[in-house]
Amino acid sequence: MDTLDHLIGRLETLFEYVAIVLLAIMMLIITMDAGGRYLFAAPVFGTHEFVEFYLMVGVVFLGIAQLQARRGHVAVSFVSRNFPRPVRRLLEAAFLAATLAAVTGIGWMAVEQVSTNLIRDRVIATPFPFSQVPMPVWPSWVLVAAGVILLWLRMALQLLRCLVAGEGPDEDVSDETGSAIH
Repeated sequence: MDTLDHLIGRLETLFEYVAIVLLAIMMLIITMDAGGRYLFAAPVFGTHEFVEFYLMVGVVFLGIAQLQARRGHVAVSFVSRNFPRPVRRLLEAAFLAATLAAVTGIGWMAVEQVSTNLIRDRVIATPFPFSQVPMPVWPSWVLVAAGVILLWLRMALQLLRCLVAGEGPDEDVSDETGSAIH
């Protein structure tokens, strides 16, 4: 189980770095677009479409598994922290199982969308001056599918550890900065 955790952790780190690069690109493109629009009356055409369909999708979905690994999701724990450990573990397992079922459906649909958009060659017409530049839709669905599949792997491992090893959200998980996440 530790080997699988290590492998998933490496993929999460890789995805996190890609998401960081995409975020930096997003900031640069939006800055260039705003600067060009207001300083030179010459915006960067296609910025909104490129950011919306590729960069934002990558930032969100490539980072979602790492967020789950760090338990950085929103949790209302002011009631559950008073429950005994076995009850907290049972609740954790139930919530992970229910969420895993939902994530399975989302992943399945994302993979179907990759296939459908590739087969049908779906594109977004980007407004450039004097022409329409088609942007394929399938790469954004690849980002969604990759992120959701990695999230599924992380959650399945957490559920397995909760059921087999009795591990649960007993303690706050601290990130590298030492701040508690719960």
